[in-house]
Amino acid sequence: MSPITVGSKFISLRDELDSDENDEDRITPAGSLWRVTHLADKRDMSWSIVCDKTGGWINPNEAELAKDFRRISNFEYRVREEWPEVADKVLAIARGEMDPCEVPETDAWVRGCYNEPRVSEQKMHAIDVLIGGFGCEAIFGDSHTWPDMEYVNMGETYATTIVLDNISHKFLVTSWGAWIEDAEAKGRTYA
Repeated sequence: MSPITVGSKFISLRDELDSDENDEDRITPAGSLWRVTHLADKRDMSWSIVCDKTGGWINPNEAELAKDFRRISNFEYRVREEWPEVADKVLAIARGEMDPCEVPETDAWVRGCYNEPRVSEQKMHAIDVLIGGFGCEAIFGDSHTWPDMEYVNMGETYATTIVLDNISHKFLVTSWGAWIEDAEAKGRTYA
């Protein structure tokens, strides 16, 4: 994995103790999300990390980070932040570690299709069910046979959702409107 930088994301493997603004002990439970805000001390390579949910703020060095935390991707961080109750299943489906048909609604949908849907369609359907979306949609670019992206419709153009970017072959947490704007800024066109 790349070196630790400002913005790197972690999940804690054990409870973390720090003091709040009133100098009272505060415990941030294991499994909490942390992000790097800055290099606290260059001599021992300690990093300031914060848990936005609890306000926890600590300065572990790189050895402590390696021992007490697990580095996670921006995608995992955002999924765990937005949909904590179903994050493990969403991540397992996105990574290919869980069959989308383990979600009963997706299994019923696939069994009801004459032709089996693409794996990406099955994944997106299962994720839609898990995060409470309003169905899956696709945006086509120059190719009218394969979508540039697929997304879970959350009811609003700029609502946070899960996008499958078929150009980069990555799952993202963004809005479909922001995805379009970013793609158009890179020279793609959508009607």
